[in-house]
Amino acid sequence: MRSHVLSCVGSVMTVRVPSSSWATLLLLMSYVFPLSAISAPLAPGPEPLSAHISYGPDVRVDADSRGAYVEPAIAADPSAANTLVAAAESGNVTSPPQVLVSHDGGYQWTLAPLLMTSGSSLIGDVQLAADPNGHIYFASLGRKGGMEGIHVFVSTDHDNRFREMAFLRPPRGGFDHEQLTVDQSHGPYRGRIYMSALYTLHMSPQLNACGLVYSSDAGRHFHGPVEVVDGWCFNSRPVTLSDGTLIFPFFISGKLGDRVAKVEVAISKDGGKAFGAPRMIGRYFSLGLARLKRWIAKGKTDFDGDPVPQFTTGRSPKTGREVIYGVWSDTRTGNSRLLFTRSTDEGLRWSRPVPILTTDNANDAQYQVSLAVNPRGILGVAYLQYSSSSGRVREMFADSTDGGVSFSTPDPIQRTPAKLGLLKAWGYVPENFGRLVNSRFRGRIAVGFTRPGERFPSGGDYVGMAVDRHGTFHPIWADARTGTDQIWTAAVSVGVSQTTPSRLISADVTKDMDVVFGPSTWDAATKTLSATTRLHNVGKVPLYPPFKVTVLALHNPDWPAKLQSQKRPIIVNADNGVRGPGALYVYDSQTLGDLGDLEPGAETAPRIWKIAVRGSNPVIILRIDGREEK
Repeated sequence: MRSHVLSCVGSVMTVRVPSSSWATLLLLMSYVFPLSAISAPLAPGPEPLSAHISYGPDVRVDADSRGAYVEPAIAADPSAANTLVAAAESGNVTSPPQVLVSHDGGYQWTLAPLLMTSGSSLIGDVQLAADPNGHIYFASLGRKGGMEGIHVFVSTDHDNRFREMAFLRPPRGGFDHEQLTVDQSHGPYRGRIYMSALYTLHMSPQLNACGLVYSSDAGRHFHGPVEVVDGWCFNSRPVTLSDGTLIFPFFISGKLGDRVAKVEVAISKDGGKAFGAPRMIGRYFSLGLARLKRWIAKGKTDFDGDPVPQFTTGRSPKTGREVIYGVWSDTRTGNSRLLFTRSTDEGLRWSRPVPILTTDNANDAQYQVSLAVNPRGILGVAYLQYSSSSGRVREMFADSTDGGVSFSTPDPIQRTPAKLGLLKAWGYVPENFGRLVNSRFRGRIAVGFTRPGERFPSGGDYVGMAVDRHGTFHPIWADARTGTDQIWTAAVSVGVSQTTPSRLISADVTKDMDVVFGPSTWDAATKTLSATTRLHNVGKVPLYPPFKVTVLALHNPDWPAKLQSQKRPIIVNADNGVRGPGALYVYDSQTLGDLGDLEPGAETAPRIWKIAVRGSNPVIILRIDGREEK
């Protein structure tokens, strides 16, 4: 029996005005919105299909062990079953974004080079999307030749490198908050690239707009922006339906500082060339600016800085009808809670937004949500959940197998709960806001000084989730379990039950296992190496935990003694406290998520090995024991 986990709702919205407008708004970090009648929780529906959630270990994605990264994006290559691409913006603001690729389903990640044209630089607001042919598009705000705009890159070589293919200049001012998608349907606009964005129409008084940029020739030429709405708006990622219909969601309020905003969608039937009148589907409620500032000052960051509505679509496994799903965080109850809505008639009518996936504790919070539908029509929802009792946050996952009528009890797919608010440690960083286009300082350069902890109080505006060719979900998020915000992901399968064989025997599995090292750090003062270390199943059968890695020797018996230092390394943090031969590291069942076994080709979650190096070129000999089916 799958239970409903439902309650009331809540969040906050930070408007990131195009950089040319920052001249008059350097100190304005957020704008916020407020109240109307709350909808009742989602009523129980028909009994949904049975589906078991299985998830692998959570893996760190970014390549910088000391940097802070926020606002991650992820895409799955439809032409390669195990290839994923991820990207993230630097929380340090002045550092460039990262793009990384994994060819093993998300266990190992390497940096993918960005081949930029001369004079190009990247700022952030990164986006990724795949087209039906397996090309991956990457977009980021940036500059070129003194102008601000959107850089668009493409990878056509299995995502190992990205080349710049376009630089999109706004009508005036600057683009902001671009959101990228590609039509992967079999409709008339298959392969068309869509990007919604916020931009400035004119200054004095300032007027913004949300509009669409699109390409119908794989990014060789872009058209637009096609204006969808003007005013104080904030755009979401567009959604494409099976017949080519394009859904453009957004928030809008009457003016900057209003305490209420409407969630609306505009619909295009001609590939983004024109849109019908927007339709209101719900309201967004916020904390209010005063409370927002108090929360940030106190280090309370369990809310969305910009609660970007997330939308996706797919066919319900129960009815076969195409359903559009929407979810966003909202703070009408005083804490961030998730609101959910859906449409079964191509966006013309929507269900009343209702709270979902909440807890019994009114002081808990749910925010930073992402959602996706896999080829079986199963809806996956991932989000951060803050526990007021522990003061920690964890990434959660729930699914719906009946078209959004009901949801499973959420599972925590993040192995280690994280603290909040650690980006404040970065202090102030400078940022070039561009040239002024108004006032007596027209043409002059505005430089602002911001603190990442204020600009990205909860890890940024958005996170993401991809679905690979197998139907596995890959949510991606930022958390600060290591002491600063970094990027993590996990593979989540629905409907795959894991059973442990009844007869397992302990065995030396060294021949079927390998040791994989990730980013490491070196402490020169103590001469200690801290190595991120995982175990990889290179054999042909599943292996079962616990896996015990034993240090057999601190030298290589096959090498001449004169070639090896007599000062042996010291194992600093073995689980059994031994500092030499006999030191033991145990990889228990928690390092596998909830999978129960380590499948061929899979890896455990990482552990940190600390080794003090006293001589040159140290060598350690290892044995790995585990369990296998008899």
